[in-house]
Amino acid sequence: TVYNEADFIEYAIQSCLPFVDHLVIIEGAYQENIKLGVSPRSTDGTIYIIEKYKAANPKIQIIYANEQTDKDQRNVGLEKIKELNSDSWMYIHDADEVYNPETFKMINIAINNMERSNKYGAYFRSLTFVNDPNHYTEQEFPRLFKITPECTFVNDNFMNWPDKKVGWQYPFIIKI
Repeated sequence: TVYNEADFIEYAIQSCLPFVDHLVIIEGAYQENIKLGVSPRSTDGTIYIIEKYKAANPKIQIIYANEQTDKDQRNVGLEKIKELNSDSWMYIHDADEVYNPETFKMINIAINNMERSNKYGAYFRSLTFVNDPNHYTEQEFPRLFKITPECTFVNDNFMNWPDKKVGWQYPFIIKI
């Protein structure tokens, strides 16, 4: 999900695009923020940057949405991902995050191991920009999720899998 992320979005796209089958970007302000007077669409050049990358790469999908909250925006993206690849994995890559190639190697290894051991989600670390592209911090968030027909985000970073009777708890979730 992105909104007014022009300072960061290009770094995020470049860091993940070589390693993903599809990149689904949900652009737009949340309804709760629109009610406070913000524009429904990014106004800082974010859309221009995304559209430039989309024109050059068919892996990129853009959905313009203005759902109530971040969780709802993520669920819009999740539904598109289910449509594109219903029996796979997804990871959240916010516009202010960058992952190095080694992280993607670890993610691929983790997915293979998680498939065999009945795991549905994982935490791992990212570099998250703080205010500008020259300052960042390490963050650890839930970012990797198994896609099932009924899975859904229950808040901005946590998912449930009602069809598997699995929530966001041990032993179904790991840290990488």
